[in-house]
Amino acid sequence: MGNQELITVVLILGGGVIMLFSIIGTQKILSIKTNGKYRSNWYVLIGLMVAFIGGYLLTAYLIVVGQSDWLGLIIGVVFFLGALFVLIVVHSGWLTMNQLSKNYFKQKESSRKLQVKNKELEQFAYITSHDLQEPLKNLEGLIQLVLLENKGQLDEETVKYFDLMNTSTLRMQSLIKNLLSFSKLDGKPRMEEVDLNAIVAELMEDLQLLIQSKNAEIICETMPAIKGNPQQIKQLFQNLISNAIKFKKPNEGVVVRISTQLKKGVCKIKVSDNGIGIEPESLQSIFKIFSRAHEGLGFEGTGIGLAHCKKIIESHGGKIWVQSTPGVGSDFKFHLPAI
Repeated sequence: MGNQELITVVLILGGGVIMLFSIIGTQKILSIKTNGKYRSNWYVLIGLMVAFIGGYLLTAYLIVVGQSDWLGLIIGVVFFLGALFVLIVVHSGWLTMNQLSKNYFKQKESSRKLQVKNKELEQFAYITSHDLQEPLKNLEGLIQLVLLENKGQLDEETVKYFDLMNTSTLRMQSLIKNLLSFSKLDGKPRMEEVDLNAIVAELMEDLQLLIQSKNAEIICETMPAIKGNPQQIKQLFQNLISNAIKFKKPNEGVVVRISTQLKKGVCKIKVSDNGIGIEPESLQSIFKIFSRAHEGLGFEGTGIGLAHCKKIIESHGGKIWVQSTPGVGSDFKFHLPAI
């Protein structure tokens, strides 16, 4: 056998090896759940590839032993199978692209309808909250007016009832305001560089009275800049710090520690406190809207704050979780994109 025949045999066997790898790749494709018509095409392709390998091996054998009588016929069959193989690949590609095109337009239409619905819901939430807050403001004003005009004439129990009514009215106003803020978080926020140190420093000023009244200490290490929405990031830290101060242990000062760690383009942030902690069965549910881990213990709140935090972080492509020991404190950990 001359050099030309040897090179021919090597090329043919190389084609057989490539075809073998193609069969393995096709089996992986078949492991994906697809439409039945696609699967049938791929099974036919596997059969053709097996026939190809057989044709390659037979051609190589005939060349090695010098039997060229059948060589032309074998090559003709191989070429025919090759043409059939290409036809089926093209047909499968057409079916796939056709289905992808249909799915694309369906998703585009669904996205358009969803945007319209979200816009309608946003308008509904705004109008509803506005309409609900007006009578509550009127009720609050009337309560204050009655108390003012009848000062000194009402007995202690009646004044107590009016105070309870006023407290409930204020709580309802806070709930409506928080719900409206929560409903506005849908969609991708406008992102920019955010200085976390400036955010926390601004919050320290805003919460100064609360911090002093609860004998709280906020310890914050120097933090890096992140990519995010400044208003939402400020709301995130405000909710977490306010919660840490709110759920303090009786007759004990509050210590809130904020630490960060940069790793692979992600800013890992931890907000720790020495508060009353959270029971294990509540660690997952506290991030659900209206969920309150300490309901019945005399702590005020609407059950929206941590759900708000979760929604903010997820809109930034991050995640949040909590580790807590009852009676010791809690560690809220979350990820945000670093600069």
